[in-house]
Amino acid sequence: MNKRNYLIAAASFIFILVWYFYPASPKTEVKVEPQAVQVTKSSHSKKVIRPPLKVITVKKDKSENIKDIRSKQKLHLSAIYTALQAMHADYSRYSTDLHYMGYGPDTEIDFKIGFMKPYYPAELASTEHSYEDPERMTNVLGVEDPSVTITDLANGIDLSTYEHLCKKGCTANEKEFELMVVSPLQNGKHDVWVINEKKKIVQVQDGMKK
Repeated sequence: MNKRNYLIAAASFIFILVWYFYPASPKTEVKVEPQAVQVTKSSHSKKVIRPPLKVITVKKDKSENIKDIRSKQKLHLSAIYTALQAMHADYSRYSTDLHYMGYGPDTEIDFKIGFMKPYYPAELASTEHSYEDPERMTNVLGVEDPSVTITDLANGIDLSTYEHLCKKGCTANEKEFELMVVSPLQNGKHDVWVINEKKKIVQVQDGMKK
């Protein structure tokens, strides 16, 4: 056997070993993991607060999909919590205007997050380029970015359906707030979570339970 044929045979043998011991990986999908959110004073008037994302690949599995959805819910609640705390640091109160506070949605909105009732303070906040509107209480109101798509799933969710799950009315005032997020699951039901000013996140409805 000449040197060329020997190298071909050796390469073929190595390929067979690799193929046998390391089969092709199963189909993967993107999973979002929550990261720490930093509170920055006056961030609502300077930049958009988007949930920080860490992208990794995982095996595709139905249970993993549920975990992804729930991780996403908590991630967005944490992002809005940060925006609300920045608002309170500047004005000594909270707000029900998600967009004035600087919360920015993903490029595709497939869930609904927000307040049930608007909070009107004695004086509304404003900056040179923005103003506070207490009626902009959810992530699907006031979206002006043309790159953001609001899905039928998000538009079809009526937060008032779950108002009875709120402990404090799902609104805001000078000292406290309560915010809700509703996400559709693959089984056609909804997960519902709430967060308050103490950053206590509670799942008030489990969409996986029969």
